[in-house]
Amino acid sequence: MLCYVFLGHGPKPLEPVKLADLPAARTQLANFKLLTDRVGGHVRPRYIVEHARTVRSLQSLPRLHALLPQVRDLGGAIFLDEIDRIVRKCELGNRADLLAELQVFGDQINLLRPRKKLSAFNRAELLSLVAQPRTTALRLTGSRAYTSTPHERQDQTDAARIQSERVRGQRADALAEKLDAIRMELRTVHPKVTNAMIADEANRRGILTARGKHWMPSTVARALKRLEDA
Repeated sequence: MLCYVFLGHGPKPLEPVKLADLPAARTQLANFKLLTDRVGGHVRPRYIVEHARTVRSLQSLPRLHALLPQVRDLGGAIFLDEIDRIVRKCELGNRADLLAELQVFGDQINLLRPRKKLSAFNRAELLSLVAQPRTTALRLTGSRAYTSTPHERQDQTDAARIQSERVRGQRADALAEKLDAIRMELRTVHPKVTNAMIADEANRRGILTARGKHWMPSTVARALKRLEDA
């Protein structure tokens, strides 16, 4: 079982990493232990550890960036205790792009909180990720905390809403391309390929819709129409 441990604060640990000694890893390790206890004591986690104080894109996380395509190609999965740890280290203006990159592998990213795949996140959950405050360093004693104005907060909400729509659009485009690839594969063995056949094959492969549901002919038709309208 692959478990990704993200260290967003503290000094970069020296190799070999002793996770139990790292405050940034303790909560994640406890959550992963609950997971392994739930599925059975015979399951042993394999920890992938990454340290980053700031995240600008998936390339800011080289180990995760390299691992996700491998996991996808093998039909496997990787577990994270929550995606918020990573998103909070990303500037507001970069979050939509980061989430779009991650959602390409949404079927492979399994989260413990909430207990579902990243691909199953709905619009409200994506908006919450994009809009949540960024984790900042502790301020010096005696300095005054800055409180944003209602107008600034509204601007941030509007920007987050726009970016959330962008993330959903990019996720929909990625799913449409997967369905189109399935359609092309089916055409090599079937003279006529229907949306029902594409839906059945996508469901067989474990590919879910952007809402985390199984495909139907009608949802396949809408997804493929995105490619025609592009």
